[in-house]
Amino acid sequence: MATKIYLLDSFGEGIPAIRQYVEKDGESNYKRRKKMLDALNLALEEELTARQREVFKMRYCEDLTVSQIARILKVNKSTVSRIIKRADSRLKNIFKYNLI
Repeated sequence: MATKIYLLDSFGEGIPAIRQYVEKDGESNYKRRKKMLDALNLALEEELTARQREVFKMRYCEDLTVSQIARILKVNKSTVSRIIKRADSRLKNIFKYNLI
């Protein structure tokens, strides 16, 4: 399976810790963005469960709504919301303690 590299801009407002880190001291430079993207891709592949990764990518990379994801996966919307919340929380904590 090929590893997909995600663009920081794909995640929009979804992960505020990323935006804070990139905009630290009012700058948004290439090295800081590259470090963050490398860390994000590593975290997505190694820190999230397969299900969390799948839902996270559907939500933030494919820009699907919770309802659309629930329909595709044949689960309740509350299940999708819970998975997203746990994935967001896990990634936020990783970035909070490792990069900021």
